[in-house]
Amino acid sequence: PLSFSEKTYDWYKGDYNNILSFLGSINWTEIFNIRNDITTITEKFYSLLFYAINTFIPKKRYYKSKFPCWFSKDLINLIKLKKYQHSIFKLSNTYDDYQQFSS
Repeated sequence: PLSFSEKTYDWYKGDYNNILSFLGSINWTEIFNIRNDITTITEKFYSLLFYAINTFIPKKRYYKSKFPCWFSKDLINLIKLKKYQHSIFKLSNTYDDYQQFSS
């Protein structure tokens, strides 16, 4: 699971056309030259691939939810509304605000 405020790639918003253009502009025959050993070829390939990913795929920050994963969005909104109405009641101490909070 993701920790609090961890960044990860947002694959949905990636600029795949620019990735294709970037990878298409590379002279692959030079990189995959037979004289190079497989380790060097693999390192070059991965460095180009990771460069393309880091350049054209944005990162998104995810936050750990304060609520259990089985809580629906509607339930979370109701809980937040209840807390808000409770804070209003605590400030005003009026019967009408209590009725709003307790209903």
